[in-house]
Amino acid sequence: MKDELFSKMILVNIDWMNYYRGLNDDKFSNLKPKKYSEIEAYNFLNYNGFCYGGVKLKSSRINIDRIDSNNNGIYADDVLVVFTSYSNGNRIVGFYLHAKVYNSPMEIETRLKNRQYFFEAKVEDSYLIPVFNRKFKVNDIKIDFITDANVCFLDNEESKQLRTKIVKYVYDYINTLK
Repeated sequence: MKDELFSKMILVNIDWMNYYRGLNDDKFSNLKPKKYSEIEAYNFLNYNGFCYGGVKLKSSRINIDRIDSNNNGIYADDVLVVFTSYSNGNRIVGFYLHAKVYNSPMEIETRLKNRQYFFEAKVEDSYLIPVFNRKFKVNDIKIDFITDANVCFLDNEESKQLRTKIVKYVYDYINTLK
C-alpha cells in the first residue's frame, strides 16, 4: 500500500533554509540572504490553503513525462515531491504529498508581487521537517541530479533502493505526527 500511495515521486534540490516562508521570515543557515533563491524561499508558506514550491532551473521546464506518462500535458498529479538540501550531506528538508508538478513555471499573484512555482499542494499535505530533525541523507546512495535542473526522477533501476528508503521515511514521519 505504501508503494501505491507514493508511486509517482520526484526529488528536488533547493537551497538550505530553516522555514521556507519568505526571505525576511527565515533564519539563514550560515549563508547571506542574497545567496538564496527567491523562487525557493516560499516553498512552505501557507497561501490560501496551499503551498507553492519552486526550484531553480536553467531549462525552465520539468519533464513531467518521467513522473507520469499519462499526464495532461501541463502537470502531473498526485506526486510525492521530496525537497532536499545540502548541509553536511544532502538531506530531506520537507515534502509535499498529492502534489501537482507543472512542466513549466506557473504564477501566483500575491500581495507583494507575482511568484513563480512548479509544485502545488494543500497545506495539510505539506510537511517541512524541523532543522533539528533533518537527518535523512539522500547522498548515502548514489543518485544523479540532473545538473541543470536540480531534479531527480528516481525512475531507473539504480535508484530503486533509495526510492524505497524515502517512501518508508515519509510514511514513518507522517505516522509519528498522528
